[in-house]
Formats: sequence, C-alpha cells, structure tokens
Amino acid sequence: MREIKGWQRLTYLLLIFWVLSLGLLIYETNKAEKEIATQGGDMSDLRIYGKWDGNPNGTKENVTCCIAKVVPLTGFPIPRQCYRKRGRGPGGLYCTQHGKIEEVL
Repeated sequence: MREIKGWQRLTYLLLIFWVLSLGLLIYETNKAEKEIATQGGDMSDLRIYGKWDGNPNGTKENVTCCIAKVVPLTGFPIPRQCYRKRGRGPGGLYCTQHGKIEEVL
C-alpha cells in the first residue's frame, strides 16, 4: 500500500470540503426556491445574471448569495452575481461589502 504524503492528504481534504460545500449550496438554494414557491411567489421573480449571445437565457439568481452584479477582473467581462452570503444592506439582500455601498447610495 502506498503512503499518502502531507500535500496529498491536504488535497483530498480540500476536495472533500469543496464537494460538501457545493452540496450544501445546492441544498440551501433548493430550500429557498421552495420557500418562494410556497409563499405564493413565482420563480420568474428571480433575477437573471450573465445574459449574452453565448448564454441568451442567463443564469437564475442564487437566493443564498448577494444580489449585486459584479464583473470579473480576469477573463471575459460578463456580469455575474456576487458569490458572497446575504445578510447585510437593504432588505438583507447584500453581502457585507456591497451592503455598505448600498447604504451609502
């Protein structure tokens, strides 16, 4: 049996953490979408991010993340939804960084 080196162990742990985080994000998004549906809301009420010719439908809003549109510093400059958690700013819809900006405006 092969010995697992320290950097390999760290890589495995990071991979497991990433998979669990992704699963939790999907679970929370589905839970929030169900809450919207049960409160009489319509899924068409969700914001759309990143519409362009290659993706004409865009991406639905992730209801667990900040609603601010951000443009990546590298790569193709397609606006996307901020990936930080909500909880600050007007209505609790923004992250800490964008909530401060919205309060000033």
